[in-house]
Amino acid sequence: MKQKGFAKARKGGQEVHITDFTHIPDLKRKQLLKAGIETVEQLASTQPKKYYDFRKITRMSEIQGDTDGPVAIVGKIQGFRSGPKYVTAIVDDGSGTLLNVTWFHQPYIERTLYLYVPYIFCGKISYSPTFNNFSMAAPVFYSCHKSDFGRIIPVYRKIPGMSVEYFRDTVKLAASMLIADPDFEDSLDADIRSALEIPEIKEYFRMLHAPMSDTDLEKATQRNIADKLFPFALKMVWRAKGLSDTTPYRMQSFQKTVQFMESLPFSMTKDQRQAVETILAGLKSGKRLDALVQGDVGCGKTVVAVAACVAAAENGYQSVIMAPTTVLAEQHYRKFSEDLQGSNIKTVYLASGMKAAERRNVLKQIENGEAQVIVGTHAVISESVVFKNLALAVIDEEHRFGVKQRTAFREKTGTGVHSISMTATPIPRTLANAFYGGDTKVINIHTMPAGRKPVQTVVFGNEEKVYEAMYRQIQAGHQCYVVCPLIEDSDSDALAEVESANQTAKKMKDWFAQYPEVHIAKVTGDLEKNTIQKRIEEFAAGKAQILISTTIVEVGVNVPNATVMVIKNAERFGLAQLHQLRGRVGRGDAQSFCVLLSKDRNNPRLRTMVATNDGFEIAQEDMALRGTGNLVGIEQHGFDQCVTLMLQHPDMYAKCVEQAKVLIGSDKIQGATYQQMLVDSADI
Repeated sequence: MKQKGFAKARKGGQEVHITDFTHIPDLKRKQLLKAGIETVEQLASTQPKKYYDFRKITRMSEIQGDTDGPVAIVGKIQGFRSGPKYVTAIVDDGSGTLLNVTWFHQPYIERTLYLYVPYIFCGKISYSPTFNNFSMAAPVFYSCHKSDFGRIIPVYRKIPGMSVEYFRDTVKLAASMLIADPDFEDSLDADIRSALEIPEIKEYFRMLHAPMSDTDLEKATQRNIADKLFPFALKMVWRAKGLSDTTPYRMQSFQKTVQFMESLPFSMTKDQRQAVETILAGLKSGKRLDALVQGDVGCGKTVVAVAACVAAAENGYQSVIMAPTTVLAEQHYRKFSEDLQGSNIKTVYLASGMKAAERRNVLKQIENGEAQVIVGTHAVISESVVFKNLALAVIDEEHRFGVKQRTAFREKTGTGVHSISMTATPIPRTLANAFYGGDTKVINIHTMPAGRKPVQTVVFGNEEKVYEAMYRQIQAGHQCYVVCPLIEDSDSDALAEVESANQTAKKMKDWFAQYPEVHIAKVTGDLEKNTIQKRIEEFAAGKAQILISTTIVEVGVNVPNATVMVIKNAERFGLAQLHQLRGRVGRGDAQSFCVLLSKDRNNPRLRTMVATNDGFEIAQEDMALRGTGNLVGIEQHGFDQCVTLMLQHPDMYAKCVEQAKVLIGSDKIQGATYQQMLVDSADI
C-alpha cells in the first residue's frame, strides 16, 4: 500500500517517530521532542519563519558603512583571531577590503572552517571608524558549498540546545527523505491541485525549503494556505450536508411577539426590527432557520434573540441560549429576565457551580417543559439536560467555544432545530455564507440604539494626566476600567516596558491614596471564578470606582455607569480586541472615553481606533492589516487560523469549498485519505 497524507513518513504503515530517526544523535532527537516535534513528517513540514534573499552577491568595495540589513559576501578565509568568548575569521573577497566575521560562545567554529576556500557569509555588516574596518557579527548563514551561493535562505525557529545551522540541515534532511521516497504520495488528487493551482507535495517541499525564485516562494505559500483551508472547507461542507433543511418546528403565531416588541421601554432601531422580521419569516417558512446576526458591540443583538425566544414560547416550544463565559451568560440571563418580566414566559439559568438542589430543580423544569427559555454556559449541553420540546438554539460568540463544545451543542439541539448565531466580530457576507453555509441568513445590525453617544478615543502617553482625567469622571459620579496585557511582570526583554495588572494596581493605589473616597478593585484570570464574579458585581453596584483587569472584561461586562476605558500598552492588543474592550463603555447616556496608553502613537491599529467606531470598518481594516504578513510559518492554530486565512484569502477558500463539494459528491470521499482528513479536521 502506498503512503498517503500530508507529509507522512511511514514505516510499516506507521509514521516514523523522532526517536527512530537514527540519522541524528540521541541528544538531538530529545531536543526535537522537547520542542514538540514528534515525527519525521512534522520535522519535514516545519515552516520557515522568514527568508533571506541572498541571490545578489555584494562586493566589499561597494559597502561604504553599516548595511541596512543582511547582505551576502563570497570570499576566502585568510586567517583567524580568537579569545575565550569569540572566534573571528578574516575574509577577503578580492575587492581590496577585508571583512571580520565573528561568532560568539562557539569555540568549535574554528575547527569546522577551512582556510583559502570560498565561503558565502550572510549577515548585517557594521563599519568601525575607530579601527577603519568592517565586521559581521553572528552571520545568519554561511557555507562553503557552491550550491548554496546566491540562494534564497530559509530561517527557522530556534530549537533550544541546537544551532540554527544544525536544525536547518536536519529539516532539509527530513524533507529530502520524503522527496526521495517513491511510495510517498500527495494527499490531494491531481485534479484538486490543478483547480487550486498549487504544486505537487514533493515539489512543494523543495520550494518550501530550497526556493530558487520568487515564484517558488509564492507557490509554496499558496500550497501552505491550501493545506490548511482544504480540510477546513471539507469539514464545513460535510457538516452542512448533514444538516437538515427541513424542520418539524414550524411557527405560525407571532401576536405575542409583536406585543413584546411594542411593550419595550425603548424603540427598536430599524435594523433590529428588520432582523426580527427576517427571523420570524424563517421560523414560519417550514424550513430550518440558520441565521447569523452580526453587529457592533452594544448595537442590540440580544433583544433580537429575546424576540426570537418569545416567538418560540408563543408557539409552545423551548429555546436555549448558550454563552462562552459565566459573566456573559449571567448578563444574558439578567437581560432576558428583565425583558420577559410580566410575560408569563419562564426563564431559567444553568451553569457549572450551582448548588445541587438548585440545579436539580432547573433540570426538572427543563425536562417537564415548565422552563421555556434556558440561558447558560456549556452546562446547557451536559448529559443531564433533557429538553421537552426544544425548537430554537441561540449561540453567542460561537468562535469562543471549543470544538467539542460546538459539536456537542449541535448534537444536543437535534435535527431540525432552528439556529441563530450571534457575533460582535463582523465578517463579510460572502465569507459568512462560505463558513456558516450557503443557506445561512446573514443579518447585519448597523444602527446603534437612540441616545448612545459615540465613544471618544485618544492615544495618550502621559499616564498621570490620564489619572487626573479619570478622577474628574469619578467626581462626576462615573466609573473607570483599566486593562493591562499581563497579570504579572515578565522577565522577557520583549516585555520589559509592559506593565502588568499587579504593577498597575500598586501604582494607581499609591497615586489615588490622596483621594480616599476612590476604591480600586482588580480582577485577573488567575483568580477563582467566584471571586472574579463577586468583584465584577461589586464594581457594577458602584462599590469600586476603578476596575483594573486583564482582557477578562472584554466580553459580557455591562456597567452603563462606566465612562472611561484605559488600555495600557495598547499597541500590544489586536484591533478587534481593542474594539471589544472599547465596547465596555458608552453603554449609558453619558459621554464615554477610550484612552489608548502607548508610546507608539503612529501604530496603524491605534490610528484606526481613533478614526472610527464602526465595527464593520474595523473588521475590514483588521483583515487588511493582518493580511500583509508572511503566511509561511503562521503561528495560529485550528479554528482561529482557518478563519483568519479564510478572511485573508477568500478566492482560495471559495475554490476549496467548490472542490470539497465535488469530492463529497464523488466516490473518492470514501477513500481512506479523505476519511482521515475529515477525522483530523474534527479538531478545527
